[in-house]
Amino acid sequence: MMLMLRRFSKSVIAAVVVASLTAAVSNSSAASSDLGMLTRLLAPANLMLMVGNVCALHDPDFLAETAGKRGDIRFYAQEVKDEVSQGISDEEVLLVLRQAADIAKAGALKTIRTLPADTPEIELFAIKAWCDTIVKSLVQQYVLTHDVRHAEFELLLARAKAQASPD
Repeated sequence: MMLMLRRFSKSVIAAVVVASLTAAVSNSSAASSDLGMLTRLLAPANLMLMVGNVCALHDPDFLAETAGKRGDIRFYAQEVKDEVSQGISDEEVLLVLRQAADIAKAGALKTIRTLPADTPEIELFAIKAWCDTIVKSLVQQYVLTHDVRHAEFELLLARAKAQASPD
Protein backbone atom coordinates (compact mmCIF):
# COMPACT_ATOMS: atom_id res chain seq x y z
CA MET A 1 0.00 0.00 0.00
CA MET A 2 2.75 2.49 0.95
CA LEU A 3 4.72 1.60 -2.18
CA MET A 4 1.68 2.23 -4.39
CA LEU A 5 1.01 5.50 -2.58
CA ARG A 6 4.64 6.55 -2.92
CA ARG A 7 4.66 5.87 -6.66
CA PHE A 8 1.39 7.72 -7.21
CA SER A 9 2.22 10.82 -5.17
CA LYS A 10 5.72 11.04 -6.61
CA SER A 11 4.37 10.83 -10.14
CA VAL A 12 1.76 13.55 -9.55
CA ILE A 13 4.27 16.01 -8.12
CA ALA A 14 7.02 15.11 -10.56
CA ALA A 15 4.66 15.50 -13.50
CA VAL A 16 4.00 19.13 -12.67
CA VAL A 17 7.67 19.92 -12.09
CA VAL A 18 9.06 18.05 -15.06
CA ALA A 19 6.30 19.11 -17.44
CA SER A 20 7.10 22.78 -17.14
CA LEU A 21 10.87 22.44 -17.44
CA THR A 22 11.19 19.52 -19.83
CA ALA A 23 8.52 20.61 -22.27
CA ALA A 24 9.84 24.13 -22.33
CA VAL A 25 13.48 23.16 -22.73
CA SER A 26 12.86 20.47 -25.33
CA ASN A 27 10.82 22.92 -27.42
CA SER A 28 13.30 25.74 -27.02
CA SER A 29 13.08 26.86 -30.64
CA ALA A 30 9.29 26.96 -30.48
CA ALA A 31 8.74 27.28 -26.77
CA SER A 32 5.20 27.88 -25.67
CA SER A 33 4.96 31.57 -25.31
CA ASP A 34 2.65 33.95 -23.53
CA LEU A 35 1.20 34.01 -20.07
CA GLY A 36 0.59 30.26 -20.20
CA MET A 37 4.34 29.68 -20.34
CA LEU A 38 4.90 32.06 -17.44
CA THR A 39 2.29 30.11 -15.49
CA ARG A 40 4.01 26.81 -16.30
CA LEU A 41 7.35 28.24 -15.18
CA LEU A 42 5.90 29.37 -11.84
CA ALA A 43 3.62 26.42 -10.97
CA PRO A 44 6.42 24.00 -9.96
CA ALA A 45 7.92 26.57 -7.58
CA ASN A 46 4.50 27.07 -6.02
CA LEU A 47 3.97 23.32 -5.71
CA MET A 48 7.34 22.76 -4.06
CA LEU A 49 6.62 25.67 -1.70
CA MET A 50 3.20 24.28 -0.76
CA VAL A 51 4.35 20.74 -0.05
CA GLY A 52 7.53 22.04 1.57
CA ASN A 53 5.48 24.16 3.95
CA VAL A 54 3.32 21.16 4.85
CA CYS A 55 6.43 19.16 5.65
CA ALA A 56 8.00 22.05 7.58
CA LEU A 57 4.96 22.04 9.87
CA HIS A 58 5.70 18.42 10.76
CA ASP A 59 9.49 18.67 10.80
CA PRO A 60 11.18 21.96 11.75
CA ASP A 61 14.42 20.79 10.09
CA PHE A 62 12.78 20.12 6.71
CA LEU A 63 13.57 23.52 5.19
CA ALA A 64 17.22 23.40 6.25
CA GLU A 65 17.62 19.81 5.04
CA THR A 66 16.27 20.65 1.59
CA ALA A 67 17.95 24.06 1.19
CA GLY A 68 20.19 24.93 -1.72
CA LYS A 69 23.24 27.10 -1.82
CA ARG A 70 21.18 30.32 -1.74
CA GLY A 71 18.46 29.42 0.73
CA ASP A 72 15.49 27.18 1.35
CA ILE A 73 12.51 26.50 -0.93
CA ARG A 74 10.82 29.67 0.30
CA PHE A 75 13.70 31.71 -1.13
CA TYR A 76 13.65 29.86 -4.45
CA ALA A 77 9.87 30.09 -4.83
CA GLN A 78 9.95 33.83 -4.11
CA GLU A 79 12.80 34.31 -6.57
CA VAL A 80 10.86 32.53 -9.33
CA LYS A 81 7.72 34.53 -8.48
CA ASP A 82 9.70 37.78 -8.65
CA GLU A 83 11.39 36.84 -11.92
CA VAL A 84 8.11 35.80 -13.54
CA SER A 85 6.36 38.97 -12.31
CA GLN A 86 9.04 41.44 -13.36
CA GLY A 87 8.30 43.41 -16.50
CA ILE A 88 4.69 42.36 -17.06
CA SER A 89 1.57 44.35 -16.23
CA ASP A 90 -0.17 44.11 -12.88
CA GLU A 91 -3.14 42.40 -14.53
CA GLU A 92 -0.86 39.82 -16.13
CA VAL A 93 0.95 39.25 -12.84
CA LEU A 94 -2.34 38.60 -11.04
CA LEU A 95 -3.49 36.18 -13.75
CA VAL A 96 -0.21 34.24 -13.80
CA LEU A 97 0.03 34.10 -10.00
CA ARG A 98 -3.55 32.88 -9.68
CA GLN A 99 -3.27 30.25 -12.41
CA ALA A 100 0.08 28.93 -11.14
CA ALA A 101 -1.28 28.77 -7.58
CA ASP A 102 -4.38 26.90 -8.78
CA ILE A 103 -2.26 24.34 -10.65
CA ALA A 104 0.04 23.84 -7.67
CA LYS A 105 -2.82 23.63 -5.19
CA ALA A 106 -4.64 21.04 -7.29
CA GLY A 107 -1.48 18.92 -7.56
CA ALA A 108 -0.71 19.17 -3.86
CA LEU A 109 -4.28 18.42 -2.76
CA LYS A 110 -4.60 15.51 -5.15
CA THR A 111 -1.49 13.94 -3.68
CA ILE A 112 -2.25 14.72 -0.03
CA ARG A 113 -5.74 13.26 -0.38
CA THR A 114 -4.24 9.92 -1.37
CA LEU A 115 -2.40 9.63 1.95
CA PRO A 116 -4.04 7.26 4.43
CA ALA A 117 -5.97 9.12 7.12
CA ASP A 118 -7.96 6.44 8.93
CA THR A 119 -6.87 7.83 12.30
CA PRO A 120 -4.90 10.93 13.29
CA GLU A 121 -1.92 8.72 14.10
CA ILE A 122 -1.99 7.02 10.71
CA GLU A 123 -2.40 10.37 8.97
CA LEU A 124 0.56 11.84 10.85
CA PHE A 125 2.70 8.79 10.06
CA ALA A 126 1.73 8.93 6.37
CA ILE A 127 2.52 12.64 6.09
CA LYS A 128 5.85 12.19 7.84
CA ALA A 129 6.79 9.25 5.61
CA TRP A 130 5.72 11.18 2.50
CA CYS A 131 7.75 14.22 3.58
CA ASP A 132 10.84 12.23 4.56
CA THR A 133 10.99 10.38 1.25
CA ILE A 134 9.15 11.80 -1.71
CA VAL A 135 8.80 15.48 -0.88
CA LYS A 136 12.32 15.84 0.50
CA SER A 137 13.76 14.31 -2.65
CA LEU A 138 11.61 16.41 -4.99
CA VAL A 139 12.30 19.70 -3.22
CA GLN A 140 16.04 18.99 -3.18
CA GLN A 141 15.93 18.13 -6.89
CA TYR A 142 13.92 21.26 -7.71
CA VAL A 143 16.38 23.50 -5.83
CA LEU A 144 19.38 21.81 -7.45
CA THR A 145 17.83 22.05 -10.92
CA HIS A 146 17.06 25.72 -10.36
CA ASP A 147 20.67 26.39 -9.37
CA VAL A 148 22.22 24.35 -12.18
CA ARG A 149 19.84 25.35 -14.98
CA HIS A 150 18.97 28.91 -13.98
CA ALA A 151 20.36 30.37 -17.21
CA GLU A 152 17.99 28.15 -19.21
CA PHE A 153 15.12 29.24 -16.98
CA GLU A 154 15.99 32.89 -17.64
CA LEU A 155 16.04 32.30 -21.41
CA LEU A 156 12.62 30.67 -21.31
CA LEU A 157 11.34 33.48 -19.16
CA ALA A 158 12.67 36.12 -21.57
CA ARG A 159 11.08 34.32 -24.54
CA ALA A 160 7.75 34.01 -22.80
CA LYS A 161 7.75 37.67 -21.86
CA ALA A 162 8.86 38.82 -25.31
CA GLN A 163 6.15 36.81 -26.99
CA ALA A 164 3.53 37.69 -24.41
CA SER A 165 4.18 41.42 -24.81
CA PRO A 166 2.40 43.31 -27.57
CA ASP A 167 5.67 45.09 -28.59
